Amino acid sequence: MALGLPQSSGGSGDRSAVLKYDARAGRLFRVDRAQDSAGNWVNTPVEITRTFQAVIDIEQIETGWLHFPKAAAPDMRLVPIGQPLPDKPSNDHRAGFRVMMKLGKDCGGDVREMASNAGVSIAGMDVLHDAYTKGVAANPGKLPVVVLKDTVAVKSQGQETTSTNYQPVWDIVKWIDRPAELPLRGAPPVAANEGKAQPVAQARTTSQTVEEAAPADDADQF
Repeated sequence: MALGLPQSSGGSGDRSAVLKYDARAGRLFRVDRAQDSAGNWVNTPVEITRTFQAVIDIEQIETGWLHFPKAAAPDMRLVPIGQPLPDKPSNDHRAGFRVMMKLGKDCGGDVREMASNAGVSIAGMDVLHDAYTKGVAANPGKLPVVVLKDTVAVKSQGQETTSTNYQPVWDIVKWIDRPAELPLRGAPPVAANEGKAQPVAQARTTSQTVEEAAPADDADQF
């Protein structure tokens, strides 16, 4: 059924750890947060495009209105998928989604939040949600293990310029029991990486494309 969304194109230490999909480059980054020597919170992007593998809690994906102001925490007005969207708070808010996931060991192993209001991100999640809907009946109580299989260039024409963004192509490689770190709503949460400072990691980049990189071995990823 997809998400039913239109596809238009600092802070404290207790915010959810973030996974960011850069639609302009078609790359995935784990955003690690830690305090520096002065006590300021620092964000460090660590690229995990080639190693990405995660249990994604598509069952509990949320949709609504998202605004990502510069140098400030995002403002998200969200409801569980299938419920009517709340009123749009402002013209700066755009339709989008938020979903929680548990990363595979090779790309961090912790719980992350991915949220986006970019058109290509919504389109990619629509396809993944449809695949989840088709497969969940044969996998009751389970969640999909997902990899980034590919990206597809999508060009859009503005008044004066043409821009290119990259739609993620997510692929379900298997289904596993729901991890304890991704509890159902209303269940007691399991302490994972909440409230703990993440070490500042060295930012990494790669020139390899997703197509050139083989998915990580999932034998003991979770």
